[in-house]
Amino acid sequence: MSETRILRDVWLEAAAQLEAAGIADARFEAEVLLRHATELTRAQLYASLTDTIDAAALARFERALGERSGRTPLAYITGTREFYRLEFRVTPDVLIPRPETELLVDTALDHLRRARIRSAQVADVGAGSGAIGIALAKHRRGIDLICADVSRDALLVARENALRLLRRPKVAFVQGDLLTPLPGPFHCVVANLPYIPEDRLPELEPEVADHEPHVALTPGTSGTELLLRLITQLPSRLHANGLAILEIDPGQEETVAAAAKQLLPEETALALARERSGDLGDRSFPTPRSASSPTSANNPAPSASWRADPWTIDPPPPTPPYRATAIPASRPSANSSNRTSSTNPRTAQPSLSRSTASS
Repeated sequence: MSETRILRDVWLEAAAQLEAAGIADARFEAEVLLRHATELTRAQLYASLTDTIDAAALARFERALGERSGRTPLAYITGTREFYRLEFRVTPDVLIPRPETELLVDTALDHLRRARIRSAQVADVGAGSGAIGIALAKHRRGIDLICADVSRDALLVARENALRLLRRPKVAFVQGDLLTPLPGPFHCVVANLPYIPEDRLPELEPEVADHEPHVALTPGTSGTELLLRLITQLPSRLHANGLAILEIDPGQEETVAAAAKQLLPEETALALARERSGDLGDRSFPTPRSASSPTSANNPAPSASWRADPWTIDPPPPTPPYRATAIPASRPSANSSNRTSSTNPRTAQPSLSRSTASS
């Protein structure tokens, strides 16, 4: 490309290049990359299509176009992804939030409303960018949120998103294995854990298989390893009126539901969100149970709860009773905020039926 180019020509040529590289929505993605490189809004870009693009912006655009042609995910190039009408910062350290995962947020908000829980303890397990938990805290007052993940780098991204998106966040960030370091009890546990069987990774699109963190994609051979381990931890970590919401592959529903029926007390409420199908499996609502939740030798409840330090991303020490503390009011500089990479329409509010049967 020459140094003096018209924006419209640059856009159309880039769209053709992306289409040749196998990008499905090539024209739109070329537009997003062009807006990202020129720092123009969509309206400004359309009003400037006959203008020339300056050399610095052209260089940025060509670099981004090369990355996308090589199948680097668009969200990793622009650094943002929209989820639940919020713009989240994403990096290669975290899984890119998907529109279908918004169903977990819808279901959690619906549960808190139906149960009339005003001050809710919520755990986002395998939080990654923090999209699920932060979206909940943004749309529901009175949530004390813990974002838990095995990856410290992912939790750093989640913490940045909490600072940017929540006005007065009460969020703790804990590095650890599933619910093991968390005391509970929780009114809601949400989890979009890795569930892709290892041998299916080569079948995925290059954007996923070659660029997204494998630790966030697959837990092992069956794909259900982490899901089943989390299920064994739920009885001792849920309030009497609590609900666990797990995203699964549609093909895993029978296995996970059978395990839940075998391992969980009847009163434990569980919702399974089937990825891609946009609906929920059978949902059971809990009956009252005693304050002392069931435990086992393999899944003991923590002997002491703890007070979260929002700036410490480590397994929590056993200190006085847990309450998520507000993150200090400082915010990242304006330069750390990126523009939205694409627009994902909100999924429709699901129609949920009550079931008294165990999941």
